Amino acid sequence: MIETVPSRDDPVVWRILLGSSKIHKNVATGEKAMMNLMRLGALTAGDCVLLSTIYAGANYPSGFAKMRKLIKTLGVKTTPGWSWIEISNQVHKFVVDDKLHPDSMQVYEKLEEVTKRAASAGYVKEEAVILNLLGSWSEGGYSETPSSCHSEKLAIAYGLAKTPEGTSLRIVKNLRVCKDCHSFTKFVSKAFNRSIVVRDRVRFHHFKNGVCSCGRLSVRRMVAIDEEISILKRSRFVLQLKTHPMNR
Repeated sequence: MIETVPSRDDPVVWRILLGSSKIHKNVATGEKAMMNLMRLGALTAGDCVLLSTIYAGANYPSGFAKMRKLIKTLGVKTTPGWSWIEISNQVHKFVVDDKLHPDSMQVYEKLEEVTKRAASAGYVKEEAVILNLLGSWSEGGYSETPSSCHSEKLAIAYGLAKTPEGTSLRIVKNLRVCKDCHSFTKFVSKAFNRSIVVRDRVRFHHFKNGVCSCGRLSVRRMVAIDEEISILKRSRFVLQLKTHPMNR
């Protein structure tokens, strides 16, 4: 379909298709999109992890081996994930599975408590299949794995441990917040009755009472994807009409 329209050499179109393949758990279409991104020289680490997610959703663990090999072959670079939180006019920086912070023991003890309370409020870890299969891979195309303690979770736990009840938490992250951490933060805001603002590399997320301000944006994005796919389908249909023997 995409190969029949002028925009077939636009990486954005293939990324839209790759994202749609994740929604529908369509491995073949995802692989097709990946191959075209490689052809255009536009492949990123995020694309590789997105296809890995498709493999996991389709219960296709052998696909992970292919993606690890592809990463090494292409030399795709990842970016370390960091999160910052300011407490009492002092900035604290956390990395995935951070053990270097002076209060790391307290942070992990608090994180265990926070996770239990979030679970009581309804939190369920996202994409459990990936947690078991992905191993030392990278989160969302970057250097955090789904099975690890992501940097924003550590920052949230530290903020809850070090601030009075009702205090708003403000966190900055250099990468996009993954689906699991997004869900986690929503339920933490509900369980602890806290306002939590997270600035990732894409937008601000304002979590309050179990709801995130980006919810409407996510819906709009899905609608936009569907609209773009519909446009591609219509373009193909028009092209077929123009090339049909009866219209020559």
